[in-house]
Amino acid sequence: DCSYTSEANVEAANATDFSSITSVPHRRLTDYLLDPTRYNKRIRPARNHSKPTEVHIAMSLYQIIQSEREQYVKMNMWMIQSWVDELLGWDPKKFGGIKSIILPHDSLWIPDTYLYNSVVMSHDENERYMNIKLTTLHDNGKAGAQISFLYPAIYSVSCRLNVLYFPYDLQNCTLVIGSWTHDSLSLDYTADPRVNMQPFIDNGEWDVEDFTTTRHVKYQCCDIPWIILRAHLVIRRKPLYYLINLVIPTSIITLVAITGFFTPGSTDEERSEKINLGITTLLAMSILMLIVSDAMPTTSDFVPLIVWFYLAIMIIISIATLITTVILKIHKRRVTNKLPAQIYRRFMFGCIAPCVNLSAPPLLTALWNELDAFSKLNVKLYSLNIFIITNSLHEMRRRRQCALEWEYFATILDRIFLIIFSLIVIAATAALMLVGWMAHPRQAPLS
Repeated sequence: DCSYTSEANVEAANATDFSSITSVPHRRLTDYLLDPTRYNKRIRPARNHSKPTEVHIAMSLYQIIQSEREQYVKMNMWMIQSWVDELLGWDPKKFGGIKSIILPHDSLWIPDTYLYNSVVMSHDENERYMNIKLTTLHDNGKAGAQISFLYPAIYSVSCRLNVLYFPYDLQNCTLVIGSWTHDSLSLDYTADPRVNMQPFIDNGEWDVEDFTTTRHVKYQCCDIPWIILRAHLVIRRKPLYYLINLVIPTSIITLVAITGFFTPGSTDEERSEKINLGITTLLAMSILMLIVSDAMPTTSDFVPLIVWFYLAIMIIISIATLITTVILKIHKRRVTNKLPAQIYRRFMFGCIAPCVNLSAPPLLTALWNELDAFSKLNVKLYSLNIFIITNSLHEMRRRRQCALEWEYFATILDRIFLIIFSLIVIAATAALMLVGWMAHPRQAPLS
């Protein structure tokens, strides 16, 4: 049978060792089966060695333990190997009606099934061999016994991870299983087409989308073919953790920083603080980027999607900091007593300001009206004192107008770049989410 029941599993795991068998039929049967004059566990148990022993493998996935940085997948699996031992049959009538018996695994021949792409090269660390269940085939009119070898295993499988679409990545890891020494003339492997997922414990980071097994005949090394089984595990990362803890906080921090960059300031000190804000935000982004890089394998084959996102955010903040420096320089021109060029005034005050929903400060509007009226006033000044006083007042208003216009100019630039950079940050965040979802459409996980 391709799957084993919990009763058989408990029976195999809790079976007493060979020395504890006390019933006479069991003892006689054990002595009969393991008689060294008729059975040698070092020789493949076949009456006709020109025919291979057929070994069927059934696998159940219990748990996934991922280790991305070292690029391997650790899996807790339940394995069943089944084959017919043609030298271990018996007549149940001669042994008290016993049709099945459990014996220690090291007392019988077992195939040298091996995981080719295992990171750990020791059977003792990979597999926990226990007992073997034998069921006689005498009632079916066949020679020998059906062997069921049940054991748990923790496999560390080397897997080259593709994190291009991290945290929306889809990984395909393959278990390569076969005999290390026997070719197809000695052992012929078969397997269930799908790995049993009933005992699987849900993983907090990964969904299992597919786990299938295929059989391959390999001729690469030798003239005689070798039978290889490949179990393809397809897992998809759950992105919620990274979205909540990395992507969304990064977007919020960046939007707050952008808002701080381009919030109008009335003094040079207030605007100078924005440069410090940019440097602090860059440091925060660098720390978050280190957290992401620590969670991924070191590779130069491709740049993960989330790394592109962080690079884009850091470039945006860097450019915003430089633009803030330029705007600060423009703001400082208010003390030069020189108005902006007429073409810039018309373009910024007349065209751009209404587009970004800005209007001139009331004090600046009043000064414009006063200066316009003064320029149109054509009166004859009879007194030198009146001329001096009037000219002095005009100069004071002009200096005030110059300061207010440069502040208004800087405020318009603040509003323009606030809108531009906010849209860029929102677009970058949306692109990160959409590209990942579109690259690998989600499917219902296996259960």
